[in-house]
Amino acid sequence: MSRYEYSIFWSIMKFPEGCTMMDEKISIDKSIVIIAAEDDNSSYILTEHTLRRADIENEIIWLKDGHETLAFFYENNGIFDENKKYILLLDIHMPKVDGMQVLKKIRRDDRFRHNVSVIMLTVDEDPDNTRRCYELGCNAHVIKPADEGLTGAIGRVAGILSPV
Repeated sequence: MSRYEYSIFWSIMKFPEGCTMMDEKISIDKSIVIIAAEDDNSSYILTEHTLRRADIENEIIWLKDGHETLAFFYENNGIFDENKKYILLLDIHMPKVDGMQVLKKIRRDDRFRHNVSVIMLTVDEDPDNTRRCYELGCNAHVIKPADEGLTGAIGRVAGILSPV
C-alpha cells in the first residue's frame, strides 16, 4: 500500500478596484529575457500567469532574493550575457538584499545601463517609496498584484531597451 502526501495552499489576494486579470495581448521582442526577482512563490506564480495570459512567451528566470539577483549580474559564471536585453521585475521587499539596494547597485554600473530595464514591484502604495524607486533609476513602478499595470509596463520598457 502506498502512502501519498500532498499539500493544499490557499492564497487570499486583494486585487485593486477595476482589476480584470486582463485578456489584452502584447508583443515584445522574443529575445528579451525577463528576470523575476521575487521571494514569494504565490506572487511569482501570479506574475508568470499574468505574462503568459498576455502572450508573453519570453524566457523567464526566477531569482528568489536580492542576493541571488546580484549574483546573477555579478557572479554568474557566464549566465548574464551583455549581448542580450533584459527586463528585471524587481520586488522591493526581499530577504538578504532588498530590491532598492539591488536597483541602486545595478544602476551605478554602466554595464547594465543600456540592456537592463527595471520594473519595481511592491504591495506598498507609499508615494515616497515610488519616488525613491524612480530617483534610483527604475523604468516603471507597479503595485502588486499586477495585471494590466505589469504588462503595460513591460510593453513600454521593452521599447526603450537599446539594441545590442
